[in-house]
Amino acid sequence: QFHVHMRLKTAAGHEFKPDVLASIYELRPDFDKYPEYAAVPKRRAPDFPIAEKYEQDPRLVQQEKLGTDFGWVSSSLKISVSASAGLQFEPRQLRVAPGTRVSLAFKNGDPSMPHNVAVVKADHIDEFGEQSMQLASNPRAIATHYVPNDPAEICFSPILQPGDQYTMFFEAPKEPGEYRLVCTYPGHWRVMQGSLFVIPDGQPLPESANAPVRKFVKMWNSAELAVDADNLAGRNFDQGRKVFEIAGCSKCHKLNEVGTVLGPDLTKIAERFKGQKLLQQMLEPSTEINKQYQTWVAALNDGRVISGMMLEQNDASITLLPNPLKPETKVSIARAMVHNPPVLIFDEATLGLDVMVARNLLEVIRVLREQGKCILFSTHIMSEVERLCDRIAIMHHGRILDSGTLEDLRNRHQQNDFEELFFGLLSRHEAEFEAISRNQTTNEASV
Repeated sequence: QFHVHMRLKTAAGHEFKPDVLASIYELRPDFDKYPEYAAVPKRRAPDFPIAEKYEQDPRLVQQEKLGTDFGWVSSSLKISVSASAGLQFEPRQLRVAPGTRVSLAFKNGDPSMPHNVAVVKADHIDEFGEQSMQLASNPRAIATHYVPNDPAEICFSPILQPGDQYTMFFEAPKEPGEYRLVCTYPGHWRVMQGSLFVIPDGQPLPESANAPVRKFVKMWNSAELAVDADNLAGRNFDQGRKVFEIAGCSKCHKLNEVGTVLGPDLTKIAERFKGQKLLQQMLEPSTEINKQYQTWVAALNDGRVISGMMLEQNDASITLLPNPLKPETKVSIARAMVHNPPVLIFDEATLGLDVMVARNLLEVIRVLREQGKCILFSTHIMSEVERLCDRIAIMHHGRILDSGTLEDLRNRHQQNDFEELFFGLLSRHEAEFEAISRNQTTNEASV
């Protein structure tokens, strides 16, 4: 894969730092139209390295030694953080007391890409992030999980694939202050950040002036902002541009030459929509989706369900693009295989999709549900369950641990956070499962 990290400025002088990642499948003939050209025999490069090919990073070995000390682990503070779609950490803020023993469980809940997490001194984050980007140019850096060998690093996890999890064991710094959670996977660090506050128990969290993630205020709706939407005079363009980049909008949209065209170019959107109509496009983007970017779902006679953006259709076939980030993965479907079934099965429906396509697909599934379709929906992403499912069954090792409506499950387990409810059930069942396995092994040994 070819990776270019650039530092550019627009014609108006606005600085931006895009990353270009391209997969090279075929080379054209040599360019030999110059006097110094000399033919050199080509040799096939070795396969792109993976972390497992190398010795484990000694920093991870040191971290994991603490995890083998039962007394240390049992006395530690257990906290958790997850990666979610859109280059986000959930929760975005954690806190521990200075000097505390900490077991920090990290789960990659983003179905579309790998992530890790590193804990870094806040005042070193820019330098640390730039170093991680420079590591990306070295294929062997995957062995370090793109984490620089820097005194500012407190602890880190390996790069995890979607659905994987890892626990870090460390002692919180004795120096109070703010530390950053950051993903060092190439291209992620500038957007994907959170905060770990090391402060004494009982002390309120400080306002972080430099946090890259804006503070959540409320979930606005169109009616609350309708009056302001009709009068946009005097608004601060530079502030809007910063929000456009910080919120991650530039990962899918382009605005004045900044960003990526995976979704509609927003540069001239104000010429098409005005006032409240423009506001609705921002807060309720699924209300009206450009046909070019709509997600189509094809239910096939053999039971499969394929979704993606429509590239081409004719009397004989339909061509879909499941993931805009992988334009080579087109799927052509014969029209004779498509029908309108009363029952649909979606297994990890958003796995591998970029944020925009995943959102559109979930909206399509919601519409199908409202049309009376019976939908069996399997996922490890709890926010999708909360958004779509009328009844829920939690399964582990082939066994249904509990089932019911979302409200029933929350009331029964006295837990409003459905992700915590899910992992709590799995942890208890895993402990029971291991106990049964040990008893069986003991009985077999006795026999």
